[in-house]
Amino acid sequence: MNKKIVVLVLLLLLSIGSFLRFNGISWGYPYLLHPDEGFIVNRAISMVENGTFEAPGYETPGNIIKKVSSVAYKAFSSLYYHTSFFSSQIDVTNRAIYYIITRCISALFGSLTILLAYYIGRYKSKTLGIIMASLFSIFPIFIEHAHYGVPDITVTFFVCLVILFGLEYTQHNTYFNISLISLATALGTVEKFPVVFSFGMIALVVILYNYKTIKELIKQGLLAIFVYIFTIILISPNLFLNFNNVYSQVVIENRSSHLGADGLSWGGNLLFYIQTFINNGGILLFVFGIIGLIYLIFIKKEKQNVVFTCGFIYWLLLSSRGLHWERWGMPMYAAFLFVAAFGVYFLITQKSTMWKKIVLYICLVLCSTNLILSSVKNSVYFTTTDTRVASIDYIGKQGMNKDNTIYDGYTPLYPTGPAYITDTLAIKDGELYIQDLGKQFAIESSQMSSRFNAEPDRYVGQISMYNALKEKGELLANFSPVLLRRSIFEIKNVIYSINDIYQLTNGYSGPTINCYDISRIKSFKSYTFKDNKWLTNGKDIDGTRIIYPGGLSYGPYANLNTGKYSMIIYGEHLKEVIPRLTTDNAINTVEFSITEQKETFIRLEFDLHEYVENFEVLVPNNLMENVILKSLTIKSI
Repeated sequence: MNKKIVVLVLLLLLSIGSFLRFNGISWGYPYLLHPDEGFIVNRAISMVENGTFEAPGYETPGNIIKKVSSVAYKAFSSLYYHTSFFSSQIDVTNRAIYYIITRCISALFGSLTILLAYYIGRYKSKTLGIIMASLFSIFPIFIEHAHYGVPDITVTFFVCLVILFGLEYTQHNTYFNISLISLATALGTVEKFPVVFSFGMIALVVILYNYKTIKELIKQGLLAIFVYIFTIILISPNLFLNFNNVYSQVVIENRSSHLGADGLSWGGNLLFYIQTFINNGGILLFVFGIIGLIYLIFIKKEKQNVVFTCGFIYWLLLSSRGLHWERWGMPMYAAFLFVAAFGVYFLITQKSTMWKKIVLYICLVLCSTNLILSSVKNSVYFTTTDTRVASIDYIGKQGMNKDNTIYDGYTPLYPTGPAYITDTLAIKDGELYIQDLGKQFAIESSQMSSRFNAEPDRYVGQISMYNALKEKGELLANFSPVLLRRSIFEIKNVIYSINDIYQLTNGYSGPTINCYDISRIKSFKSYTFKDNKWLTNGKDIDGTRIIYPGGLSYGPYANLNTGKYSMIIYGEHLKEVIPRLTTDNAINTVEFSITEQKETFIRLEFDLHEYVENFEVLVPNNLMENVILKSLTIKSI
């Protein structure tokens, strides 16, 4: 292939891939909607504020993207705000800008990975390099995740760098090249710990190319380990200095349970990542991958092919974890793409009949069209308004806030992470109750309910609560996104993509948001006593309140809707106690009737004819002995 043509095609692929990755990069602005970006951005900000290049935090750890982000933040502040230092005031008023900067860094690494893919393929031929670069430039899941300021795309870049240096080592078996492989593996490891799995490929390469000279094998193996450790110490010494924190975080990340992401075996996780690849690439790309695998293993049995085991080792080992997430598979999908590119290359370089060629090129056109349109759809998706943003004005006009509303995570009241509306709901005797008083509204997000629905046998109770909420609550508003459809069959998926792109031009992205009026749903709440709060002349011991003679218990300052309520005060020496019910800091009195009163409890009922705030129960002790309170339960009836 002519050099000028290669350069032009490569520039075209870079332009297309970069546009798809950067288009919509400011999605959600000025709101912060991604649950994990804060772990990177906030810590990169703290690095600049504290004047350090040591990246805090160990859960990802994302040390490369944090460090690059911190440099970019300082440069941005200098250029845009004309200040040579980082101002905390600038940070507070424009925090979302720094999220966009980190997303741009992620997108940039994604675009550079296209170049790496070309150079990896070029070791075989320029044609193979172009095929690999093409697949990386328009693979839909890479387009999507390049829009997030998290380490998944950067770690894919470093895994590809490991493969590139591995190929260079197979051409020139030198200490320098084995050092480069270890260097790239170390960079990937400080970005995400599982990249250490790449050492499996390093071991295979070193053994395969040095098994006849054991002394050389040992020397190169030791050098690889030394360079790996030395690089990590040089770049992120805190990973060693705070090894206990690192170990603790690794243990946490290796937990076996996470809502919506567990329940699969090792084999199930392996299939999950394969299925994700097929869902994004289509059945034809998967077939090309199978052909490529056959080509590499059985037809072209070259020693250098061992470097492509890197992503597959990652796939085999990471799947042994109890959890599975789509984003964890990025280096795996890269490995699958490399193999698929070999399959395409093998087919187009074979001599065959005209009809076979026609069928092949029809398949290639279908596969390419499918990938391009799917990637365009993913890119356009980020230019639309998120439902969490679209619903903000509505809930403001309705007076919904955190005080009078129960809500899921990934809703306007809590957009950046999980929160469980089901923790505030209960089903007793087939009836739905709200375990909080004074709540008038509920906001539900499909991004939470779908996680429970992913494991219906395990979360029967939570799913029934969502169903009861939909049945009992009065739906006030619904904000539904364009539901992106997908098929593993190219022709069908092309039709879906065209329709989805059209729908997105006038639709929303994000989860489905449902807003309910729940003022008619029964509610209850039990209060216990601690920390001597709302108490004069007495004390709290282990949840039990002791009111001394002449003392007073008051509170709990609840907000209550209009309706009828029952209350039970549990304790001791309550037979002669006369409670009072008030609102507005004891200014107004609420009338009530005692239905039953004994030494151990007082049962009473009262009606509210309007919404009240700061409802409190006053329990005075006018006796000569201590009054004991154990709990107080208010229930709507």
